[in-house]
Amino acid sequence: MRLSLYKWTFFLLLFFASSHQCAKVLFTVFHDRGSHFASMFPLMEKLARHGHAVSVLDTIHRSDRSPLIRHIRAPLPHAEVEDEAERHAFAEFFWNQTDSSVTLPEFYRQSDEQLATLMLNHSKKMVALINEDWDLLVIDDLMWPFGYFMATLKRRSWESARKGPMPHLIVYGTAAQTLISAESIRAIIRFISDVFLPFPFFGRNWISRVPFCPFVPTDSRDVFRPSLFSHRLFAFYENFAEIVLMNWITESYMMPNIAKFGVPNFSWAELFRQTEYEFSDFIDRMGWPLAHGPEMVNLGSHCRSAAVSLLPPAFSEFVDVPFSRGTVLFAFGSYPDWQLAPPRILNSLFGAMNALSKYRIIFAYDGPPVETTPKFGDHIKMMPWVPQLEILAHTKTVAFITHGGLKSVREGFCAGVPMIVMPLFAEQAHQAHLLLAMGMASVINKYSLTEQSVLHTIQTVQL
Repeated sequence: MRLSLYKWTFFLLLFFASSHQCAKVLFTVFHDRGSHFASMFPLMEKLARHGHAVSVLDTIHRSDRSPLIRHIRAPLPHAEVEDEAERHAFAEFFWNQTDSSVTLPEFYRQSDEQLATLMLNHSKKMVALINEDWDLLVIDDLMWPFGYFMATLKRRSWESARKGPMPHLIVYGTAAQTLISAESIRAIIRFISDVFLPFPFFGRNWISRVPFCPFVPTDSRDVFRPSLFSHRLFAFYENFAEIVLMNWITESYMMPNIAKFGVPNFSWAELFRQTEYEFSDFIDRMGWPLAHGPEMVNLGSHCRSAAVSLLPPAFSEFVDVPFSRGTVLFAFGSYPDWQLAPPRILNSLFGAMNALSKYRIIFAYDGPPVETTPKFGDHIKMMPWVPQLEILAHTKTVAFITHGGLKSVREGFCAGVPMIVMPLFAEQAHQAHLLLAMGMASVINKYSLTEQSVLHTIQTVQL
């Protein structure tokens, strides 16, 4: 029998809170632009509707996302936006470099600085939060030292005093890392006979599956192939480097504020030994083989429904014209700083859009005003925000050009719209390889794209 993620969590909470009317639940989420928050938000609301007292440490939003949830507001700065030097440094990395295992520790170091800022700038709220009794802590698995700190501190305190409710722990993965990374598959020190293995040796595919941070594919043929020795060697290098850098370097040296604020000798092993469940909202049953242990439970796929009638008039009137051959949606998530994007990328995208004059083009673009030669045609609509799910569900949408973020890929899957992926950042290249391996998308390379290559790729996708 398949149960949804929410029903499993509900039954879990009934067990946790057997002597209470409801469970006190705290969510704490990675400080990004809101993507991880959005992934966890449906679960927060579902639990609140079932009568549980749900709180979220909200470092991102300025207003409540839901009246059902208690928002503990502790705003943190976004240095990559608010500090001009940091903004330019981030844009240089975003547009002109590729994530790898070597870059991961630096992101954890930056997040550790956010832990210090949180504790110092919001000390009264943090003390009250720590002193409050929680039945369940739901923490983000990716680059969020405050969650690791809070979970370990509360569990150690309870084990020392044995008073009050025991805080149970769920690690919620909003990306591929939960299933394939070194710290995430029950990172418990193992002894096999007389061999000492201080990492989850059997919990990962060393060479047969694309690693978390792969190379950016150049075209649809440049997909990770385990049959190629060079690709197997690359996968082994990335996996081994991640184990060394995450399980020793990051754990011991890149998150010093965890110890400074009361949790000495933090380890992934201790954190994941105490974890009741690890939720992974990821596409894991397609593509390459995946190690599957007896404790892994597949809850099945799910799709959010979108009513086409909910498409705002500004968009429905634009796409529902009889002479259009269809709608092409360009949307690259919340991270692109278009003002600092390389001209070669902008010119390639804008030129291809202009050439598709027989189609309606919608571009989620929040950059500066665009000056192009020739001028944009009336078939192009550029908006800072677009109703992506509703546009994808529209019957006239024929192609989706995306950055390859997990939620966007899933929405493209569910809508059945042909996808073209241009990975820009984080694990997006991983999703691109997955889609290429399944023959479900084409790809645009951010380093080598031209107007003609973008146009050719779009034209080959059922246009």
